Amino acid sequence: MGPGVPYERFLGTVWGTTAVAILFLAVRLYARFRGSRRLYWDDAFVIVATVLSLATAILWQWAAPAMYYTLNVTAGLALPTANFPSEMERWLRVSYAVQIFFYVSLTTVKLSLLFFFRRLGYHMDRLKYVWWPVVAFTVAVCGASIGNSQWRCLIGSAEYIIATCDQPSAIEFTTVTLKVNCALDVFSDFLIMLIPIIWIWDLHMRLKKKVGLCWSLFSHHHHHDYRYCAGSGRQCR
Repeated sequence: MGPGVPYERFLGTVWGTTAVAILFLAVRLYARFRGSRRLYWDDAFVIVATVLSLATAILWQWAAPAMYYTLNVTAGLALPTANFPSEMERWLRVSYAVQIFFYVSLTTVKLSLLFFFRRLGYHMDRLKYVWWPVVAFTVAVCGASIGNSQWRCLIGSAEYIIATCDQPSAIEFTTVTLKVNCALDVFSDFLIMLIPIIWIWDLHMRLKKKVGLCWSLFSHHHHHDYRYCAGSGRQCR
């Protein structure tokens, strides 16, 4: 099979979601300077995530022709030329950078939420005993997700990639690591959402309102994750 998404649609989606992320950041910064007239740590992490999304879009703009050419050749839809190995290497090296940007930007979004929750509940001593372990676990998940990938299949030579990375064992390893990374990501989301739940549960309000507020925060968190996942130009698996 060749590319499942047309070239123009792929780049349009990448730039469209990046533009949305930049727009959200602009609105956020405008509101911040109109209000408190200062930036917080959660703002800084969102800025980093948006910059990485923009960098990802620029990289895909440069590497998309090589990616589509390589996929068409491997699918038998185009004839290989002398520059096929170099084009494949260009695509895979950009994929290497994009994958790192993806995990780092996803983690910075999570850290933005964690620092925001810390500002809300700074007066609660018991939150400190939960907050720091969750921060450490979130950063560790990012490092593990980056470290357990088969990087030689992205930055190795074309000869090595063709000979090794299409083997069943390599494909199975990639599938397993993607599932593990997904499970770790979901679990870190769960731990992050425990923090506002602890804070909300100490508020003096009816149980129904507490549950509704917890659900609202949970939904907002996953919408936030999805927006930056889409903005990275990667397929969310």
